[in-house]
Amino acid sequence: MESSTINVSCNTQVGYIVYAFTVLIIIGVIVYVALKSKEKEKDEDNMSDEYPSNAPLRSISKQEADCKYLFRDYYIKSAYNCCAVNKFKNSFVSKKALKICLAQGCRCLDFEIYSVDDKPVVAVSDKSDYNVKGTYNSIPFDEMLNIINTNAFDSGCPNPNDPLVLHFRIKTNKSDIYDKMASDILANIDNYRILGPKFSYEFNGRNIGRVPLLLLTGKVIIAIDKTNSNYEGTKLDEYVNVATNSVFARGLRNYDVIYTPDFQELIEFNRKNITLSMPDLSSENKNDKAAQHMAYGCQMVCMNMQNNDDNLKFYNSFFEDKGKAFVLKPEKLRFIQKLMEKPATQDPKLSYGTRPVEADYYSFNM
Repeated sequence: MESSTINVSCNTQVGYIVYAFTVLIIIGVIVYVALKSKEKEKDEDNMSDEYPSNAPLRSISKQEADCKYLFRDYYIKSAYNCCAVNKFKNSFVSKKALKICLAQGCRCLDFEIYSVDDKPVVAVSDKSDYNVKGTYNSIPFDEMLNIINTNAFDSGCPNPNDPLVLHFRIKTNKSDIYDKMASDILANIDNYRILGPKFSYEFNGRNIGRVPLLLLTGKVIIAIDKTNSNYEGTKLDEYVNVATNSVFARGLRNYDVIYTPDFQELIEFNRKNITLSMPDLSSENKNDKAAQHMAYGCQMVCMNMQNNDDNLKFYNSFFEDKGKAFVLKPEKLRFIQKLMEKPATQDPKLSYGTRPVEADYYSFNM
């Protein structure tokens, strides 16, 4: 009887200990989540402090001579992982960060798309692994599109009439995600903003860089990283206007640009086509020297807008000095078609045509 009482007492004590540990773990998780939530808010506040007002940019206009060139002829203000508020590991993505990028006039927005609970979401990572995202949270793809549709073409944006490039790096092999992305685009982007059938299926195999910039005014251009080509044959394929890492457009990391084995080849490519460049994969958010990328003619140099370091300050100043997010590249970095002058009228006396030859005793054509 005494032994039974002791066992019951021991079991009760063990139960109390397990209960206490469980409560401590729950409290610890709650505290951890609360601290991390504060960290996200702090990062958002820091970003807001860096950009207290809209960038001093204006929309492109047919009244300005330097807006009458082809899409490939412009540097475009671009943001890398534009929902990131800090680094790319053990951090967060934020809708506020996206709104700040739009308020700063960025007209090429880069996103990483993952599958969470079989739904497309926006997150970031420092790896190319499809199974690992580096953020504690994610943003539903449809909510991100709604923010863009509401803010990118609104009077609160400094350049609402500019074209807007959305570059998606899709990190999943689940085929149903692509169809869901297509449905979300159709449901959240105004139909008149979407480029029509002529531009579907990667512009039907043509070079979108040859399209006059003004024809794209107020339009959303959907770009996909073709490193993952699983979108082909899905409903999303119809909405894709251009693919990086394809014939007419490249997607390069900083290392690939800086250490290109043939910089002249890259310059020549960018005269007729398009390159989107990005920072190297890293958990850090350090910005690269955009000037070097631009010297090789890269049009969309994506920067970490959440880290306003010296390289980003140069980049922002470059566009602000010109007053636009689309800045015409120098003539030496553009393809200039050279036409032959009209040849001079031929002197009939110098013609090699048949002519008569006559004398007293003969007559013939020579």
